[in-house]
Amino acid sequence: VDLGYIYDLKVRDGVAEVLMTMPHKGRPIYEYLVFQGGGRNTEGIRERLLHLDGVKDVLVDFTWEPAWDVSRMTDKGLRAVGLEP
Repeated sequence: VDLGYIYDLKVRDGVAEVLMTMPHKGRPIYEYLVFQGGGRNTEGIRERLLHLDGVKDVLVDFTWEPAWDVSRMTDKGLRAVGLEP
């Protein structure tokens, strides 16, 4: 979320639906983030959401529109990658 990759998240009837993107098409790390995690997180998005009460399944959809840019990052995300908010 802090890096701005998550565009939408809804939970309905025990199913978490995530809409996300990547920073650019030349380096799509979708599978890595969804299933393995990254950085300080050892679990992917799917596993982390399955730990939430009431979530029984996770569907992750991927989009390039709208294009990601640095303005989508939170202050915490900017600091984590060494940028000033």
